[in-house]
This record gives sequence, structure tokens and C-alpha cells, in this order.
Amino acid sequence: MIEIYTDGSCSTNGTWCGGWGVVIGDIEFGGYAPNTTNNRMEMTAMLKALEWCEENEQKAIIYTDSTYVQKALTQWCKKWCKDDFKRDIKNKDLWKVLYPLYVRSGCEVRWCKGHSGNEGNDKADKLAVHCMKNKVDIK
Repeated sequence: MIEIYTDGSCSTNGTWCGGWGVVIGDIEFGGYAPNTTNNRMEMTAMLKALEWCEENEQKAIIYTDSTYVQKALTQWCKKWCKDDFKRDIKNKDLWKVLYPLYVRSGCEVRWCKGHSGNEGNDKADKLAVHCMKNKVDIK
């Protein structure tokens, strides 16, 4: 299995713009979003990583520094899905897309500590911040 690192970032200066980044070895891509939250950017990074795996027929260990994303995908979403997402769940629109993709993918999602010297996580973080600050998408 290949290793993928994902990260999301969101401004704290009241503008609520955000960025996300995905690092797969030498492959890096990311994007910008206005009017968002950090959790949505973390989720978007994971979504883009899973889409890449599906498009490239790859299975991966995908690392995130978001316990929210890791726990939701590996623990909480199964119950939310059984309940047809009837509960008041934040970011329900993204979870409805992200969780089925995760299940189909056969990928593992693991948590890694952010800002701790992990090269892959640090690269994904820098990419997410770059996309946010410069309001750019990198493909």
C-alpha cells in the first residue's frame, strides 16, 4: 500500500477562507475554498485523496492529523449511515459523499500528530496553507 498525507487549513482572522493539501510521494495537489471551516478543509483533503485512489486504482494508508476525520470515518459514520444521516450532524453533505467513497476504496485511514516533524504531514500542511493564503488550486 502507498502512503498519502492530507491536511486542511482555515484562516483565523475572520475571513474563514481555507485550503487543503494532499501529498503522495512526489505528487502534491491542493485547493482553496472561501467561507469554510478547518474541519471541512480536512474532510476535503481526505475526499480528494480517496478520489485519487479510486481514479488510479490504488489502495493506500491515508494519514490525517484530524481526529475528527479519522474517528468519523473509522467509527462514527457507520452508525450515521445506518440512521440514514437523520441526526443533526455537522458537515452532513460531505460525510454523505466521503464515507461511501472510503468504504469502496479499501484504504486505511490513520491519525498522525500534526506539527511534529512528520515530513509528509508537514508538506501537506504547507501546501494547504499556501493554497489558503494565495487563493489557488494546485493540480
